[in-house]
Amino acid sequence: MIMRCVNMRSFQYLRTFFQLPSTTLFLVLFTISASWQNEAKAFEFSGTFQATEAEIADHARSINQLALTTSSCLRRELDRHQSFYRSYGISPFYGSNSYFGKLSASGKRSYLSRKRLSPNLVSEMEMTSCVGFAIKCYQEGFKTTGQEAVWKRIASYLAKNNYDGSAMIEAFRVLGWQVAYWNPDTSKNNEWEAEEKRKDPTNNLRMWGYHHYRELMVNRKGMYYKNPVDDKETLVNFGTHVPYSFQKAPLFLGVAHTGYHVFPGTYGEVIEAHSTRQITDFNTVENAPFNPLQSGGAPRGNYRSGIVALPPGYFLNPLDRSPRVLVAEPVRPLRVATQDDWTRFSRTIERGSNADRMNLLGDLEFMSGRIADWALLILAVDKRSQLVRDQAYLVLSKRTADAKDFNLAWLYRYAGVAGRLGLTKSLEFIHGSKADRLLTHLVNDSNYEIRRVAQQIRRAR
Repeated sequence: MIMRCVNMRSFQYLRTFFQLPSTTLFLVLFTISASWQNEAKAFEFSGTFQATEAEIADHARSINQLALTTSSCLRRELDRHQSFYRSYGISPFYGSNSYFGKLSASGKRSYLSRKRLSPNLVSEMEMTSCVGFAIKCYQEGFKTTGQEAVWKRIASYLAKNNYDGSAMIEAFRVLGWQVAYWNPDTSKNNEWEAEEKRKDPTNNLRMWGYHHYRELMVNRKGMYYKNPVDDKETLVNFGTHVPYSFQKAPLFLGVAHTGYHVFPGTYGEVIEAHSTRQITDFNTVENAPFNPLQSGGAPRGNYRSGIVALPPGYFLNPLDRSPRVLVAEPVRPLRVATQDDWTRFSRTIERGSNADRMNLLGDLEFMSGRIADWALLILAVDKRSQLVRDQAYLVLSKRTADAKDFNLAWLYRYAGVAGRLGLTKSLEFIHGSKADRLLTHLVNDSNYEIRRVAQQIRRAR
């Protein structure tokens, strides 16, 4: 460090210039050197995470199943939160830094009693945090796909780094994930920083994003905090138009504000938890599209920049930048779907495996017409797979259709409870009087999220 850079001639010059005894100057230089070494160590992860070539290859082969299991867990926990809240007016999750989370076991029971709720509900509740929520579902994904040994090493690595979300992203990078820097509008860096410092002058709440400095380090050194960055362009300055290649990934893990907030998600939708929210807050666990600058977008909590990791096989398209730059995807002419096609479509929808229906969606992406749009709508409310529903919605979002030829009443019954949210979201791209009547019905649905989405779509029309 600094002592290695100071030869005897330089040492004598510094001693004369500062008029200090040799021993005193040596101690000063040694102290500075130690300080610099400590600062350098602060920007390194504790320990290392490693994986064998076989483990990396196995991880890539099983990524779709891991994504399906992890995203299903995220949605299951979100549904659990919303259902519990509708029943009791509180969340089954309490933030690790919330008032309720800091109470003793008896204090929690007393709190529920004061709310005129059964104290026994404590047994159905659990502590959570943004990173804890992500860990819970990713752990399920790794174990289901036979990667429990790998996950144990990830968990150990996280523990060594105080469960910093940045460490989780670094472990995923070693396994072949792509790490991208995200900042929707770099011109606002200074404005955001001034606002964050006004709200939290001492940064006790970790509200500072250090947006300008992090952007500078990403561009100069390819590093965000402790994390190497693979892509520093695609998710930069996109405004409110999130690149389509990001939305195609079945799973992602993001962090904001130097690893402070962690947000997992699927197909462009963030499903996140918060450590400071109270149990009476409906948004203790919440979901919204990844779109930090859009009203109602996520991550929630004024998080404006960070990094995000995408799994093997779902990397960002560097040409997919903004509404001013069109995505240079392979050109394949659209073909109008026929009645003969419908025979195959219906057979696959009714009896095909998840892989068969995902392959069908790949075909439908390059088909047009009433039959293709109707098949997409049915797959958007698929009864067996959330992964299929999400992918169908993404394909549908690139087109518009008239509902006059669609039996939406039948589709509503077919969707059932599981597929009703997918149907509601799809109506953003389906127009006509039939679609408007169904939206009117859905704004009164018993499910809060369905009501919210239906109201948003109606207001936009």
